[in-house]
Amino acid sequence: MPRVAIQLLTYRSLHSIARLITCLKSQTFRDWELFAWDNSCDSREQEVVRSTLTNSALSHHLIVSEQNLGFTAHNRLWQMHQAPFVLILNDDCFLEPMYLEQVMKRMERAAFGEPRSSDERDDRCAAVTGLIYRERGNSAIDTAGLRFECLGHVVDDHDVHLEARQVFGVSGTAALLRRSAVESVSPERLPFDPSFFMYKEDVDLAIRLKRKRYTAWLEPQAIAFHARGVKETGRGWLSRIKDELARPIHLRTQTYKNQWAIYFYHFSWELGWKDFLWTCWHEKKRSVSLFIFGGPVAFFRTWREIITLIPGWKERGKILRTL
Repeated sequence: MPRVAIQLLTYRSLHSIARLITCLKSQTFRDWELFAWDNSCDSREQEVVRSTLTNSALSHHLIVSEQNLGFTAHNRLWQMHQAPFVLILNDDCFLEPMYLEQVMKRMERAAFGEPRSSDERDDRCAAVTGLIYRERGNSAIDTAGLRFECLGHVVDDHDVHLEARQVFGVSGTAALLRRSAVESVSPERLPFDPSFFMYKEDVDLAIRLKRKRYTAWLEPQAIAFHARGVKETGRGWLSRIKDELARPIHLRTQTYKNQWAIYFYHFSWELGWKDFLWTCWHEKKRSVSLFIFGGPVAFFRTWREIITLIPGWKERGKILRTL
């Protein structure tokens, strides 16, 4: 059994799959096996993915799905192996040759190996990310880990960090996870909430790991480039408007519902009044954005669905608090 399973989801990846496989073949760390899941539901794309993987000569397993399962297809791949470490990888994220080697070194140094200093020792390390830049030929940071501002606003850290450091959590773009830690914080012993489809699943996982006092690390020596599909253009209101106009309506409603699931799963008054008030502020902006850019019909339809989901969310929240 390999030490690392690389889990790859493909969707509309005709123009990226060849480059991605080339990046995987160039990895200096070799003790891994590829598990791929095609979500495209398109016969042409399926054939391209299949032939590219076959011609690569990489040890791999490919599942061609008849329906798009979104990011939760990672749960299916997770059940196909027992690798102690798993790299969750987007099909539009391209790894530099030493990416896997560097994140594995950080995982082992933090959680298992001899630290270079007492500050570096971390027996609870559950996740590691590299420093991931935006594609498109600029030096902008796509993610240096997740930053917790309040329960309603857990975001990618876009700052440059030159030293390894603990972070709140890791983005699902190119995340190395420790199986034993992840399974200990899930009722299903799976990495992601089965109901999420896509968006916020990495935030939910980060909160669950944090609640059980696991830690996550950034290893800036591990470099990757992310050709983000819906590119975040900045942090201001104008940038937010541009982002929302570029995002399909079903994705806007999905992320909105998942954010409300996170509230029911993880809200606690122990977070404090400041967290509560900031969460209310961010949720107000999020709701206004969906109402304006999604339209009243989509907004109220989403809320009808949320109301039907609340009992299940409450029950799952109780279960998560017992883990």
